[in-house]
Amino acid sequence: MPFSETKRMMSAGTASASYSSLHLRTLEDPSSTLSPNAKIAHEEVVKYTAAAMYVAGVDTVVSALGTFVIAMLLYPDVQRAAQQEIDEVWGHGNLPDFSEDAEERMPYLAALIKEVLRWRNITAVAIPHQSEAEDEYKGYRIPKGSVVIGNTWAILHDEEMYPDPDTFKPERFLQNGKLNKDIRDPEAFIYGYGRRICPGRYMASNSLWLTIGSLLSMFDFVKTEGTQDEGQYGWFWGLISTPLPFKCTMRPRSDQTVAAIRATEI
Repeated sequence: MPFSETKRMMSAGTASASYSSLHLRTLEDPSSTLSPNAKIAHEEVVKYTAAAMYVAGVDTVVSALGTFVIAMLLYPDVQRAAQQEIDEVWGHGNLPDFSEDAEERMPYLAALIKEVLRWRNITAVAIPHQSEAEDEYKGYRIPKGSVVIGNTWAILHDEEMYPDPDTFKPERFLQNGKLNKDIRDPEAFIYGYGRRICPGRYMASNSLWLTIGSLLSMFDFVKTEGTQDEGQYGWFWGLISTPLPFKCTMRPRSDQTVAAIRATEI
């Protein structure tokens, strides 16, 4: 198990910094006043919170990353535009360093990620909810106890808000080189609605920023021979919509990126 492996690597002195290792090291602090039972309880808390963080966001991240790669294969101009912005902000051959003003500094990358979430959204329909009381919406009566399902796909493919919705176009979220706040943000819909919205949404969004930024800074995504058009890519449409297996070639962008990849501690 990953948690047991983290503890083994800590004992061997080879563990990388992580949520689990950082919190487990507090148990080794000689100045700690925790009792033996409290240390056992603390370790259990670390174990379960680490698992919750992983499970909460992993499905959505994997799905969105698959869609991102397909989009890069089909829209190479978008890929080049994002890489140009990344090189200007971070410098070519450098891995990303995120800060609170990341969206302001890299609006095109932010728009690209929003378009990934909109174009082939992770959840085509939301988890069913039940109305607690009689209600009405735009003239439609909703009786108490009705099952209500949000049609996220329709919302994010509304032609009035997103013209030409089947085309991958990050520019739809931009105005004068900045994010256009008047365009619906897909993140307001893809993680569900109401009190039962996905608890892992912040981890998922941050993971997408870090992963997509890192991949674009280091690699070019190129079609594998024999895969030419959008019709050759498909999705499994379930509670979580996931791309079907597909072929892709990833090439380091330069000798500088090769060196950066090899120097990265994993």
